[in-house]
Amino acid sequence: MKRIFIAIKIPETEEVTQLLNTLRKSLSGEKIKWVEPRNIHITLAFLGELNDERIDKTKQVAGSFLEGEGRFKLDLRSIGIFAGSRGAKVIWLGIEHSPGLESLQGDLVTLLVENHLYDNSRKFAPHITIGRVKGHVPLERVRTVTERFRNKYFRSVNVNEIILYESILKPAGPIYEPLKTFELS
Repeated sequence: MKRIFIAIKIPETEEVTQLLNTLRKSLSGEKIKWVEPRNIHITLAFLGELNDERIDKTKQVAGSFLEGEGRFKLDLRSIGIFAGSRGAKVIWLGIEHSPGLESLQGDLVTLLVENHLYDNSRKFAPHITIGRVKGHVPLERVRTVTERFRNKYFRSVNVNEIILYESILKPAGPIYEPLKTFELS
């Protein structure tokens, strides 16, 4: 069994690396696991633990759908927080409203559900996780830092491919191994 997800890889860029460095410095001493720039992505569907047969079926279903999908552009803007009752949980980099992204994700998920490969009914909230809070960090502490980047434009990203990944969990952090790359037309 392998942990599988479908995502858009966000290329390592100076803007995102500088942002991560600034946030690390501003929130140093807090128990936050920062995402490595090489691992930054937008999850379209987290499929969970799949065997090889279901992975092959996912490749087939996703491939037949994505072969006709066109390329599009995303604008990365703003920093935000997902919070729980005990404070900040996730620090994220935002994505401006993108009908292309939302349509692609919605149609892909519909096909995966129809083929019994996915059963998550959560509403899609496009974002890029850049930090996961591992201990109790007061929400106001994180909000004070992230507020400086509210509505800040970072860069545009051309989306030319969608990737099926295996997530291999290691003590030093996850390794995302591409299993199949689907080129967009």
